[in-house]
Amino acid sequence: MGSHWGEGSGAIDVWGWNGTEARLSEVRRDAQGYYFIHSLLTAGHSRWVGSLFRFTRKDGRSGVAQALYSYSGALTPPKPIGQPTSYPVAATFTANKRARPTPRILAAARPTKADLTYLQSISDEFQEMEVEDLATLTDLDLRAKAIDDDGMVHLRGLKQLRTLSLRETRVGDAGLENLAALTSLRNLDLIRTPLTDAGLETVSRLTGLNQLNIDTTLVTVSGLRALRKLRWLNMLTLHTTDVGDAGLAVLKDLPELSYLDIGKDPAFESERITEAGLKLLKTFPSLDKLMLGWLKIGDNGLAQLRGMSKLYWLELTSTDISDAGLVHLQTLPELRQLELEQTRITDAGLVHLKSIPKLKYLFLGHSDIGDAAMAQLAPLKNLEVLAVTKGNVTDAGLAHLRGLTQLDRLFLPDNKITGAGVANLQRMTRLNQLNLYYNKLDNASLDVLKALPELGQLYISGDQITDAGLVHLKALKNLRYLHISWTKATQAGIDNLKKSLPNLQVHFGDH
Repeated sequence: MGSHWGEGSGAIDVWGWNGTEARLSEVRRDAQGYYFIHSLLTAGHSRWVGSLFRFTRKDGRSGVAQALYSYSGALTPPKPIGQPTSYPVAATFTANKRARPTPRILAAARPTKADLTYLQSISDEFQEMEVEDLATLTDLDLRAKAIDDDGMVHLRGLKQLRTLSLRETRVGDAGLENLAALTSLRNLDLIRTPLTDAGLETVSRLTGLNQLNIDTTLVTVSGLRALRKLRWLNMLTLHTTDVGDAGLAVLKDLPELSYLDIGKDPAFESERITEAGLKLLKTFPSLDKLMLGWLKIGDNGLAQLRGMSKLYWLELTSTDISDAGLVHLQTLPELRQLELEQTRITDAGLVHLKSIPKLKYLFLGHSDIGDAAMAQLAPLKNLEVLAVTKGNVTDAGLAHLRGLTQLDRLFLPDNKITGAGVANLQRMTRLNQLNLYYNKLDNASLDVLKALPELGQLYISGDQITDAGLVHLKALKNLRYLHISWTKATQAGIDNLKKSLPNLQVHFGDH
């Protein structure tokens, strides 16, 4: 079971709870005052699905119950680019599609006795509620490895369901037969399930599907032919699925397909996508977002994409692209987002990006990128997101970026920037997210950040940062998340900062 309760504007939310196993004494409260019960994090099982929805959102004092629209069996908050971070998985209910915060830290603070009494009263009222009582449910995320085909029978009555995730469950071909009547379904996630060609044939009967994720499944090229029935499909992820050139020949007949992920896990043995297959991509009528990460393609492969006039998002992470290959990008007039992490490019190759004036999102790093590369990026005045992870950027390189005043997110973790270099950021007044993790920051550099009024998320480290430096952050009235590690700051300094920024969520520690 899982639940999300609230009462008026002062909502009480419970994250991830299994009433058959958890006791109220297990309830914990996170840094924002939201509640969760940890026992569900051990994953559920198929008998669990039938009783998953025994609770709904209800104002216990007024007796008014509100319709429950969404359940998520797992939530992994987004990690900052270039910052390896793991978070606990928690179950989440969402009522009335209202926005919910993303818990970054599940703290160990216990709720009050009054809180526990309130939660107990709600659970008593809804012990008999089952999944079939929630006919208005539109979004469902079940992410527990022990859920299998037996649990799917409980979903047959969810006729208004539009989004369903069975990611990382054991639901296979037989279980998917239970979805046949869910004709409102638009988004289906079957990543890392035992789906085969037979199951994909069943899925193809859901002709209203817009998005389908079948990464890391047992589907073959033969099975992909069933997708031709999905005339409205606009997003398809096949990462680490056995596609090959023959599979691409099948997919080119999908008239609305705009997003395609055919990247590979490097350890996965499959049919290779060759230059001939890449050339086929030019015949896809609506394709404008293409993910090719970890494919064994080089400069000649990239040349096959020349002239794709609609392409605006291209991911080439961990490919064999070099400086010479980047010249082909100049033939992509609508390119807005480009991902080149872990490639063979150097500073010199980025000169070719000057001819892509519409570029807004650029991801580099884990390659030979330094100050000269930053000079090549200076003319890209429309950049809104720039990430250079684990590079060789110094204060001098950061100076080249001063004119990029449209930047909303800047990620420069694990470079060679010092406190003095941070002064180059002062004109970037639109910055909302800034990651300077694993650089050599100091207290003075935090004082400079006062010039960034829109800053909402900040990631910093540096053994010269102390409590005195944290005081400067009090001026950042929009700061809502701070990740601070490997400093000389103390918990007392954090507490002092939160007095001025009571809504600030802080990750504090040496990791």
